[in-house]
Formats: sequence, structure tokens, C-alpha cells
Amino acid sequence: MRWGWTVVGMLALLAGCASSPPPRTERADTQKARPFIERSAIDVPRSVPGATLVNVVREENVGLGVDAIYRVDDWRDASLDLFVFPAGNLPPDVGVRRAQEDFIASLHAARQADTFSALAIDAQQPFELDPATPVTRDAHKTLISVSKGDTPLASRAWVTYRQNYFFKVRLSAPETDAARIDLVGDAIARVLLRDTRVTSIGRCGQPSITMVKELPPGQPGMLDPVSADGRHIVLPFPPEKDALVRAVVTSTGRLREHGCVADALPPVADGLQRLELPFKPEDWTPASPR
Repeated sequence: MRWGWTVVGMLALLAGCASSPPPRTERADTQKARPFIERSAIDVPRSVPGATLVNVVREENVGLGVDAIYRVDDWRDASLDLFVFPAGNLPPDVGVRRAQEDFIASLHAARQADTFSALAIDAQQPFELDPATPVTRDAHKTLISVSKGDTPLASRAWVTYRQNYFFKVRLSAPETDAARIDLVGDAIARVLLRDTRVTSIGRCGQPSITMVKELPPGQPGMLDPVSADGRHIVLPFPPEKDALVRAVVTSTGRLREHGCVADALPPVADGLQRLELPFKPEDWTPASPR
């Protein structure tokens, strides 16, 4: 039997643990129906080495996310954007792969819509967000040649996934500056993708607790009593008081790492600028945006 509880609700359960699970309450049913994400805060850096934020905007359709527009230092002909938009609750490796697949599909769609007069995808390659501790598939980089009218452009895109969102950095400049794009763009992209933060309020920030008479062997998908993303706790019934408290604390920390809180957004950190995305209840399925 499974209940979706807030931290307060789970701790209150401690006082009433008996020899059989408590009945499902109306409050638990209400929480189960809560949207996966109700609101997201996108916090983007005001400046990074080599670039400064000019503006951050969003479309009326919040599903398109935000566009943070940057000015590259001492490079008037370059355009630099950071896009952050809803993706859904995906395993990290699946999310990174989907981010790249969706980006390539968007390029072909733009070409078919005549956004570009010419398009060539020159290369796709893994991109290490932290060269000191490389992870082969934590991001992707795409080298692109496009033309708008009679103007040939070199363009680079860096994409990744985390915290239920896709992240994309796009840098374009005249074709004659292609070498500079890689030199400057790789460094800027690493900082933007690393320092941009997403925090979402909703059911994604509420752990669910499952109590069973016998724990399944190895508890598949669980690092310990708490899942890697913090959303699930599995404990024997009745739980020991300290075990439940420890599991709730661990769950809350992992949920925050995955960009989810139950009730209140954290304050904006120094050096970041925030834009919020409010969602309608029907905008998110239990796992993904519509």
C-alpha cells in the first residue's frame, strides 16, 4: 500500500505506527492528484567569463521555456542564447540522448520551414561538462553550418538534461569566425550549463512512502531505502522511528538535487536572475509535460 505524504505527514505517521498500516486518508488522495510540477523557477547567470546577460524572456506558451540572451565580450557579430525548456521526468542518460535527438529534429524542421536557406550538420560529438571528471555522455555538442539569405554562418549548440528540463546553449557567428566559436563557446557553454538552476514546486518535490512486510531483494532502483531521485522510500512495516526520519531527510536532499521542492522556492542566489514558469494543472502528466 502506498501513500504520498509531505514530510510533516510522514513524521506524524511515526506517532501512530501500529501493527497494521493506517487507512488511506483524504489528504493523501488530494496530494496524489497534485500536478507533478505547478511552477518552475529558472535561474540564469547574470554574467559568465566572456559573456553578459542582456535579457531573459519567455513565450506565452510556457511549454517553450525561457530564452536567456547574452552578449559575447568583444565580439559584436556573435549571437549567444541559453534555452531552458520542459522535458519531463527521465533517467539522466535518456534525457541527454533525447535532448540531442530533439535538437536535431528541430534543425530539420526549421530548414523545412525555410528558417534557413541552407543547413548542414557537420558533426555531433559528446561534450564533457567538467573535463576534470569526464562523463562520456553528460552533454552533446553539434557543429552546424547554416545560411540566412546570402549570409553563411557557423553555429555550435551544446545540449544536456537535468532537473526535468532540457538545456541548450547556441552560439552563432560569421563563417569566417568558426575557429573562434569553438575556443570561446566551449568555455562559456560549460559555465552556463553548470550554473543555470531549475527549481520546481509540485508533487515532484513530495516523496512517496511504501511500507511492505518484506523488502524486495536488493530493492531494484534504490540506492538505500530512498531512490536515487529521492521520490520513493521503501521501508519495512512498521518502520523504526529513526529509519523513517533518516529516509525522509535523505529523500528531501535528493529531491532538491533534482530540482524539486514541495512548497516554497528558495531565494535567488547572488549573480543569478530568475524567471518563473507557471503551469496549469493539466500541463504536466505524472512524468512529462504535455
